[in-house]
Amino acid sequence: MKKNILKVVLVIFIIFTATTIFNGCDDPTKVKNLKVSPEVMHLTVGKVQYFIALIDPVTASDKRVIWESLDSEVASIDDKGKVTAISAGSTMVTCITYDKKHVKYLTVTVK
Repeated sequence: MKKNILKVVLVIFIIFTATTIFNGCDDPTKVKNLKVSPEVMHLTVGKVQYFIALIDPVTASDKRVIWESLDSEVASIDDKGKVTAISAGSTMVTCITYDKKHVKYLTVTVK
C-alpha cells in the first residue's frame, strides 16, 4: 500500500514538473517598458551619434526595436540606433519594440 502511494506521488510530481517546464517555454517574458537615451539629439552635418534603447525587464524574450526617421534627408538612422546628420533641419525618430506595443518619439536637430 505504501509503495502504491509513493508511486502515485512520484507520478504526480513528474507530471507537475514536466508541465511547469514545458509551459514555461511557451510563456515568453514580455517587454514592460521602453526607454531611449538621449531623448533629444543635436548634431552638426556629417556627425554621427547613437540612440540607446533600454528594454525593461532585461530578461524580455524579444529585445529588438525598429528605428525610423521621419525625414531621412535631415538625419538617417540604422537598425543599431546610429544617427547620421545629413542636412540642417529637424526630424523625429521613432523607436518601436518589435511587438509594436511600446513607442518612443525622439527629436534630432541638425545644424
